[in-house]
Amino acid sequence: MANQNYLLSSQLPVPSSDGALIAFIASSQLHIRCAATTDDLQIYDLPPGFDTSCRFVRWYRPRGKGAVTWGSDGNKAGDECLAQRLLLADDARIIVYDINKSQIYAEISGATTLTKLADVDFGQTPDQVMVFSDFGYKLQIWSLKSKRAVEVKDFKSELACYSYRPKTGHLALLTRPAAHDVLLILAPHSHEVLSTSELSTVDARGIKYSPDGNWLAVWDTASAGCRVIILTANGHHFKTYSASESELNLGIRCLQWSPSGDHLAIGDQEGSVTLLGKNTVGCHSIPSPALLARN
Repeated sequence: MANQNYLLSSQLPVPSSDGALIAFIASSQLHIRCAATTDDLQIYDLPPGFDTSCRFVRWYRPRGKGAVTWGSDGNKAGDECLAQRLLLADDARIIVYDINKSQIYAEISGATTLTKLADVDFGQTPDQVMVFSDFGYKLQIWSLKSKRAVEVKDFKSELACYSYRPKTGHLALLTRPAAHDVLLILAPHSHEVLSTSELSTVDARGIKYSPDGNWLAVWDTASAGCRVIILTANGHHFKTYSASESELNLGIRCLQWSPSGDHLAIGDQEGSVTLLGKNTVGCHSIPSPALLARN
């Protein structure tokens, strides 16, 4: 019989990006376990009441193929030195842990005051923490090195409202300061605004860089039908794809670039998939099995 090292967790266990480690909260403690052996590698005592108020548990993860990996000292490193950090957050504070250290690595307090915390995650590096306020009020990008934050007002509150450019780390962010969607391109590390572009979308729902970092895809709300805008890496309009107005379309459900960045797959709400080529205006649609069965 395998070793049965069980504890009653107050939240669902969360695996690391490579699946090698598991984080969970039990008995007012944060446990970091090896997935292969179920042995505890680190046990941290949580602040009083934090085990019940904690709403988010997030591991740092590299962002896509070609993403820069970072060592625990904050410098670029190979996969074998990848920083294993995770954060826990409630509405009052964010606590960051590094499993190579027995103490809390960093703590952010008072990140949200007027609104609740909508979401929190690591940024491009393990030394960046992104704090999303409720209702799109503001986005804060904290540097754990400088202990300072950059604020962006009126960001789009959807979880797909931002995308990091592979290899360079530029941040593309959707905002809506008035009646139109605006795309911001922020510099790596400093997050200085490099460019702003007003989009022709009705109400953009998400943005995604291609794996080669040369293109951006922005998809529109369902009321606009199946509509995707392709932009260059710095936010200039390249082309727009819209489904035929004669076809009833309930909008886009998901979108994914091919590994090479040469093609874009668009999945709609009816289960069909449309394939686009970045250098062509043509497309190829694949009906869903359910649609084929009805016909």
